[in-house]
Amino acid sequence: MVTRQAGELDIASTPKGLKNKFAELRDNSQFVHTTVTLDAAIGRGLKLDRQRLYDTLNDEELFRQEYLCEFIDEATAITLTNLMAIGSGSDVVVTNAAGDMTVGAITALSDTVRLTTAGNILDGDATVDITSGNAVLTAALAIGTAADALDTTIATLDATAAAGGVFVQDSDALTIGTVTAAGVGNDVTITALTQDLTVGVVTAPDVATLNATTGAIIDGNGTGLNVTGTTVTFNAALFIGTDADPLETAAGTLNAAATSGSVFLAETDA
Repeated sequence: MVTRQAGELDIASTPKGLKNKFAELRDNSQFVHTTVTLDAAIGRGLKLDRQRLYDTLNDEELFRQEYLCEFIDEATAITLTNLMAIGSGSDVVVTNAAGDMTVGAITALSDTVRLTTAGNILDGDATVDITSGNAVLTAALAIGTAADALDTTIATLDATAAAGGVFVQDSDALTIGTVTAAGVGNDVTITALTQDLTVGVVTAPDVATLNATTGAIIDGNGTGLNVTGTTVTFNAALFIGTDADPLETAAGTLNAAATSGSVFLAETDA
C-alpha cells in the first residue's frame, strides 16, 4: 500500500522475499523504517488467536513473511511440502544453493529422491518425509537431528553430511549403501523400525548407532569394512551378522545387543 500526505510517501507491505523492490527499500537509508509484527500487535492488545491463525494458514514460511515480517529468500531456505513423481523412472531431484532444506513429504515410489543443500536437511513434520526406492542425501551440515530424525520409507540410503551428523529412521527394511558424517564429535544413527537393516559402509567421527527394532542387522558388503566410529553400537531384535559373514568394524568402543539371536563381529582395530 502506497499513500502520499503532507509531502511524505508512506509505503506499507509485508515481505515477499529478498528479490523485490520492497526489500530494496528496506535497505534504503533515505526511508524511515517501522516494523510491526503480529506478536508485537498482540502484545499491545490485539485480540487474536495466534495459534489458530498459524494452524489455519498451515505454511510456516508464509506465516513468517506475512505475520512476523521476515524477509525469506528461497535461495537460502526451502521447505519441500509435497513433491511427487509418478511413473517408472521418475525421480525427484532438489538442490538448494544455500541454507537449510526442510522436508515435508516427497514421493518417488520405486525410483530415486536426491536432495542436496548447502545447509541442513531437516524433518518437517511427524509423518514420513521420503518415500522412494532410493534416497541420496547430501548436506553441507547435518541430516536430521538426534531429537528429530528424517522419517523414510525407502529401500536404499546413501547420505553424506559434511559438517554434522546423520539421523534417519526408516519404517521398513533398509539397505545402507554409504553413510558418512564428518566433523569432530558428529554421530550417525540409522534405525529400521521393521524388518532387517543391511549395512554397507557407515562412517562417524564419534558414535555410530545401528538399530533393527524388529529384525536383524546384516553385512551388506562381504569382507569390506562396515562401520567406523569412536564408539559403535548395534541393537537388533534378532541376530547381528552371521558366522559365515560377520559385520566388520573399526571402533574404539564396541557395543552389541541381539535380543533373540547371536552376534558375529570382526573388529579390525585394537
